[in-house]
Amino acid sequence: MVHSTIAKLFQSLGADAQPPHETQPALIRPVPLARLLGSVPLVQVFLPCLTPSKAIAWLGLVYKWPRSDTPGETVDEPLAALLVLSGGQGGFLFVNADDPVPRQRFSLAHELGHFLLHSKHIRDEFAQGRILALEYSATNQKSDANYSARERQANRFAAELLMPEGTVRAIFARAFPQGVDPKTTKLHLDRLHRVGWFLAQKLLVSPEAFHYRWSGLNLVPQFYSKKLPEVWP
Repeated sequence: MVHSTIAKLFQSLGADAQPPHETQPALIRPVPLARLLGSVPLVQVFLPCLTPSKAIAWLGLVYKWPRSDTPGETVDEPLAALLVLSGGQGGFLFVNADDPVPRQRFSLAHELGHFLLHSKHIRDEFAQGRILALEYSATNQKSDANYSARERQANRFAAELLMPEGTVRAIFARAFPQGVDPKTTKLHLDRLHRVGWFLAQKLLVSPEAFHYRWSGLNLVPQFYSKKLPEVWP
């Protein structure tokens, strides 16, 4: 479902837009996230020190949104992003303006995944006559099984959109044709980190996100999944 949704998203941009599939390091480019977001009815809002109350205040100030329409159980904690859906077909995508660009891009892709994959479930909840913040830091939502499943799927969507599996696997195979052996030396581990850092820069994602991506694809042994460096190259 994630792969087909991403394919449809690129198709909406026309014949000139295709998912990145380059396998030559010099040709790898970041996914055109701004163009993809421009194809969906979401207003992007970048707010510093983002919290649910700041997003709600912005909606009230700019769009005169009644505060009574907002979820009252929201816990006011710092957020990386927040998706708010209106009663129509669109909504608002709030992003923490203080975050680094790679973190912002992952947050945007994550919330875009929520919007494209979970709209039906979200719309069903509009019978209550409220706008719905799909993702915010509330304890009761974090422990909800359906919420957790949606979170995992949105993370997979963001990872596949920004770090396509085919490209990651192809580049990894070029860099490590014999694979990665957990018994190899620290030098091998350092090289792994350097390759990850280089590709993260190419794809405009954080090195940490890329590290977890190829760990999730089982390209590295479990031994390496816990070996994030303190300082990247």
